[in-house]
Amino acid sequence: MAKVYELQMGRWSRRLALPFLEFTGVHDGTKVLDVASGTGALSFALPRHSTIDAVHGVDFAPAYVAYPVQDNQNPRMQFEVGHACALGLADASFDHKLSMQMLQFGARASAL
Repeated sequence: MAKVYELQMGRWSRRLALPFLEFTGVHDGTKVLDVASGTGALSFALPRHSTIDAVHGVDFAPAYVAYPVQDNQNPRMQFEVGHACALGLADASFDHKLSMQMLQFGARASAL
């Protein structure tokens, strides 16, 4: 499932990630939560964009979480399975909360 998503959407996600980060104002020394992180395109772009303190990716699909975990060599990055509406993370744990495609896929899934 994650490989199919990566083939279809990953290439576009990687192309959009850096322009999206320029828009968001993420800067050095911040902690970023990537909600609906998918296969990790946005999460992996963050350290290339700025010297961030931490990236925490959360996605509902275990297969999508497993995909970036297998390639992650950065100790400042972590990924976990979780639901965007019930993250279980402490308030004010992050400086930025981002999501690149959650609304698109979340709205579609809720319509089914």
